[in-house]
Amino acid sequence: MPEIPLVPAHWRFPAHPTSVR
Repeated sequence: MPEIPLVPAHWRFPAHPTSVR
């Protein structure tokens, strides 16, 4: 994960396509 979002990967956000694989 090159970019660490404000929330952990466990919290899948629709706005974050990177987190949602």
